[in-house]
Amino acid sequence: MPPRFLCPPLARPAPAPPDALVQLSADESHHALRVLRLDVGDAIELFDGAGQTARARIVGRDGGRVVGQIASVATQPPPRPHLTVAVALPKGPRAEDLANQLTQLGADVLVPLVCAFGVVKVKPNKLDRLERAALAAAKQCRRAHLMRIAPPLNVAQAAQQAAAATHARLLHPDAPPWPSTTITADLAHAQNLWLLVGPEGGFSPDEVASARSHGVRAWRIADHVLRIETAAAAAVAIVRHALG
Repeated sequence: MPPRFLCPPLARPAPAPPDALVQLSADESHHALRVLRLDVGDAIELFDGAGQTARARIVGRDGGRVVGQIASVATQPPPRPHLTVAVALPKGPRAEDLANQLTQLGADVLVPLVCAFGVVKVKPNKLDRLERAALAAAKQCRRAHLMRIAPPLNVAQAAQQAAAATHARLLHPDAPPWPSTTITADLAHAQNLWLLVGPEGGFSPDEVASARSHGVRAWRIADHVLRIETAAAAAVAIVRHALG
């Protein structure tokens, strides 16, 4: 398969026509020319992060940036339901691993969740690293839609937004399971779903009460406490598999 690059100019009211010329960003051009050592004539694949992909070929350079010529364009619809994961970020590089796994498994939005027992402060540079991890994962797994990194929310704010979704679940080790025999039926016509995943210290009683007051039901996915990134990835995998 040809290497893949983000090319936002594909995001237009209508797909880019065949034979159109597009230019990669400075970062994407550096990756193509300096890291992968691509040159004129090499095949590449482009995606805009919003569902459009294109097969193209490098035809030149302009000011150090790759110029590609489009051969064909395809559009992929987003998966359903739209899946938002509000999750307390783990420490260090585990947060980037989390973004990588959620991208591969099909989450649409990652919301950093600020919790009473959380240990990670969500700063702008942390959000930037999550976005880079999500982009790298999207290239690797060849998904057409980028997972968006949203601004941080506390549990009450997340629960309030989740209440507007067709389905919302808070992961909790003391909650009843969501029976596999009913997940598929429950989500068959779901338009959007929120999953709330707390820190390894768990949600505080006040946070659980706040979520419950907004109609967010609790869900247990294992018989023991999981690491943050494991719990979030497992929940997304269960949901996507149930509808696969």
